[in-house]
Amino acid sequence: MRRRGVSLGFFAVWCIPGVSVGQDASSPDIVVTLNEGIYYYLEGQLDADSLAVAIERFTTVLQRQPDNTTALLFRALAHGRTALLRLDEKRSHQETVSLFKRILDIRADPDLLSRLEAEKVRAEAILASETAPLAEKNIALSLLQYYDILVEQLDRQEGRTVEQLEIERGKAVQRSHTVARRERQQYLSMIEDLKRLVQALDHPEVVIRLLEVVASAKVARIDEEEARDAVRGHISPSDASGPVKGLRDAAATRLTEAADILEALLGDQLEQRSRVRTKFFLGVIRYRQGVPLRAESEPPGLDDRGRSVLQEAERLMAELADDAATDDAWRSYAALYLGIIIPFRAASETDAGIRNAILEEAQRRLTQASEIDAQLERRSNIPDLVRRQREVITELREAPPAAPQRNDLSLSLYAGARRDTNVVLLGERTDLPRDISQERDFGFTAGASLDYTYDITERLTLGLQARTSQLWNVEVHEFDQQTYGGSVALQREALREVDEFGPVYLALQYDFDYTLLGRSEFLRSHALTPSVRMYWAKQRAQTDVFFTYEVRDYSEPLFDRRFNRDGTYLTVGVSQRVKMMEMTAAYTDLGWEPWGLPGDEHLAQEDPDYPLRYMTPYVAASYSQDATAGDEFDRRAAALLLGVEMPLPWGWEFDASASFEWERYPQGSLIDFHRRVRRDLVQEYGLALSRTFVLRAGNRANRYTPAIDRLLMTVHAHAMWTQDDSNVVDRIGQALFEYDRAVYGLSVAFTFN
Repeated sequence: MRRRGVSLGFFAVWCIPGVSVGQDASSPDIVVTLNEGIYYYLEGQLDADSLAVAIERFTTVLQRQPDNTTALLFRALAHGRTALLRLDEKRSHQETVSLFKRILDIRADPDLLSRLEAEKVRAEAILASETAPLAEKNIALSLLQYYDILVEQLDRQEGRTVEQLEIERGKAVQRSHTVARRERQQYLSMIEDLKRLVQALDHPEVVIRLLEVVASAKVARIDEEEARDAVRGHISPSDASGPVKGLRDAAATRLTEAADILEALLGDQLEQRSRVRTKFFLGVIRYRQGVPLRAESEPPGLDDRGRSVLQEAERLMAELADDAATDDAWRSYAALYLGIIIPFRAASETDAGIRNAILEEAQRRLTQASEIDAQLERRSNIPDLVRRQREVITELREAPPAAPQRNDLSLSLYAGARRDTNVVLLGERTDLPRDISQERDFGFTAGASLDYTYDITERLTLGLQARTSQLWNVEVHEFDQQTYGGSVALQREALREVDEFGPVYLALQYDFDYTLLGRSEFLRSHALTPSVRMYWAKQRAQTDVFFTYEVRDYSEPLFDRRFNRDGTYLTVGVSQRVKMMEMTAAYTDLGWEPWGLPGDEHLAQEDPDYPLRYMTPYVAASYSQDATAGDEFDRRAAALLLGVEMPLPWGWEFDASASFEWERYPQGSLIDFHRRVRRDLVQEYGLALSRTFVLRAGNRANRYTPAIDRLLMTVHAHAMWTQDDSNVVDRIGQALFEYDRAVYGLSVAFTFN
């Protein structure tokens, strides 16, 4: 989103009643030199040479009287006026840059010129109308002037290649930054003189501090522009006056210092005019702090703090714009800034109704700014700025909010304890294996995963994961488990949301896992899973279709090759989730807290539904076919999973599930006395209760960068009951494959992101 600003001029010297001309003079020659400087300043405010002479005269006075407040004030004003002359020159180059960008945009999208021509026709109709408001006529005139300049440049640049146009734009950027550095130096000199003036005066006037604030804000903006263009590649890093981070840090520091000055001033007893100016400049600074300049390729600059600062800027500007006692000149600029600030609320809003309402509010403020300005009958840049900002709002209406590009790293750690009633999956009516001391045991679990997500393009995402999980039993060490694995996944957005259907994602994932059992190698597995994920019903429903091709290599000792489980394991499946019922309103009506903790609002960083919470039933079905190197474990299986996720008050989440798997082993079982074909029904029931706590909220923008500054804690309790009914028994009646099992666990996980 483009950011627009307004040029803030300087107050005339007679607005500063606390300083009088010649008040520090103590000798005739100093009086003469001082008056010469004042003469050159007043007579040559649009002449850089006269201003240079004025600065030289004031410097001569200050060499003899370093605390001469009149000389300090006028030299500061002369530096500021010289900077404004540089600013005019810089703006000329920036307008050239803007024109070349528009020409390049038209080359890429010829329809853009047609849309501009349609706007020109509407502007001409407004100017010809006898009933059109003067404010709209001023804006229409600005559009026609811009259109004429653009058409002239299009004709002039016709025949030049895109590469040549890019080179010309780059040259204009370079010229702009060359002038900006001279402008910056003038503002720095002005700030130094104003600081000396504040120290020399017992009670410095408010307007002197405001001049210092404006100059600091100008320097900060110059540094931000240089950093932005260095990142864009419009200027080389060697041409920049400092590292990008250094420039931005310096700009942020200057804005913070300026805001501190303004906050302190507002705490004093100010007369109305000074209070209005102070409040307005604080609003400008807060806007600048909330929306620092960024190149299009960089992560979004609007984070949680940025939103909060923008809210303050909007509040300050609204107070001025809606206060009839405020001078109309300040009201018009305050309303203009509201038209610039408010659209940032819409930039990430996905609800079309809310988004349009926000943009309508911004349009209303721009209209207010232009109407007040028209009543003043003055020459101003507000019509041009309103026209440009209306273009920004039109672009926001037409384009959906761009998803932030991810380049994200997260680390998860967990630890817990559990109780297992059948560690070894001991069959019914069977004896414990040799060297196994008991069937039940307590265990401790731990694990970690490192995840990285990167958006290769706007619609193609790469995911990487490294993981490990550990289980240590207190007594049955032979069944301790350690698993180490990793994943690589590619996901492409094949279809964006259309009406109530979409988006649709295609994914391909590879997984490798290496498992130890009893500290000895047990299993290596490789799996490849293509899948399709579809959203529909305004993303309230989610359908997944997947296919998994897995190769397993077991390292267990075999006394008969027919028991070899090495081979390929194929699974195809489909799952469905539906956000059925929103529970937040129901709990609120009952007087229960749906969330209940101050940090919960930060969960919105990964939950697009927050603060809504849906009861979500889900169902999945799959079919598997295992082809092993032996005979005993070849298998065909159909499975069904049913479950529901139920949000509970105070932010808790309850999950209940039941799964059923019908297994058929086509080869006659070597275990069974009659060599019957083995058939199993495996039933599994689970309950889980969990709660996530935000220990440190972190910066929202860092969810799209490798920076780790956020900490979540999740408490998870679960219980799982498994029953395997099998028809196979051995020659002495033992049902080796039939077992019951219950696992109860409690864990705590920490996620750093």
